[in-house]
Amino acid sequence: MPRKRFQHIIRIRLEPNLTPKKRLKRLRPQPPRPPELLRERPRRALDVRRIRIAGLGIALRNAVKAQNVMVRLPRQLREFLRDDAGHRLDVRRMLIVRRHHRLRDRCTFQEFARAAARASLRVVPPYYQHPAYIEAMTRVITEELAKLPWQPDHHVLSFHGIPKRYSKAGDPYATHVKRTTRALTQQLGWPRRLWTQTFQSLFGREVWLKPYTDDVLKTLARQGKKKVFIALPGFTADCLETVDEIGHESLEVFRQAGGEELRRCPCLNDHPVWIQAMRLIVQEEGQAWM
Repeated sequence: MPRKRFQHIIRIRLEPNLTPKKRLKRLRPQPPRPPELLRERPRRALDVRRIRIAGLGIALRNAVKAQNVMVRLPRQLREFLRDDAGHRLDVRRMLIVRRHHRLRDRCTFQEFARAAARASLRVVPPYYQHPAYIEAMTRVITEELAKLPWQPDHHVLSFHGIPKRYSKAGDPYATHVKRTTRALTQQLGWPRRLWTQTFQSLFGREVWLKPYTDDVLKTLARQGKKKVFIALPGFTADCLETVDEIGHESLEVFRQAGGEELRRCPCLNDHPVWIQAMRLIVQEEGQAWM
């Protein structure tokens, strides 16, 4: 019974706008949903993520093969130190490239500390406005826009959000997002009136960075902007937050508000221009070191 109560509390935190009466109702014991009624979309989104990451690893290995550098994409950082058979590798130097802009993860730093005890460690700094990254994002967005059978009424650039208190405590992520947005919109040549930068994936009851993606989509639909194109520069590989949250949940929110078309731009994934961009970033950071 305590476990069920805790699960219901978590559900309330996911829906901060519930009235006190509805919150009390959520605390009442509810029978578990049968397996056949569980949603399959998140599972499919995770499958897509695994496929994309696998393709990224293969492409990046091919790109740096001539550099005599081993490329690995483990689920955990400590797996860098072992081969596919689980045997310990004699790794002397390790260059780590994050797939996301920000590096504010307690678990990640713990893994870094463990790995640093075994090998010299260098982490590629955030590449939020690196010319190669901006060029890769521009290419993917341009190619996807060319496939549209309709003209977007508005463009949305959605980034993963963080609690606002992180920024107040000194986290530079919000500034990085603004600089990425400025560089990308300038490269794309979008007039200011045709795009909006938003934050998604909020969790819990505290205030996160705004504006929220779903709130902006509702507003756009009510303003008569029925066809919207949404890109996700903060995600380099498609995952649950892009495939399911934007591709299904935000689409549903947009249509319920009166919208018609919401096209989600694929992430960089294993696009050749992104592979070459990563190769350049790795070479720049590892020059005279690897």
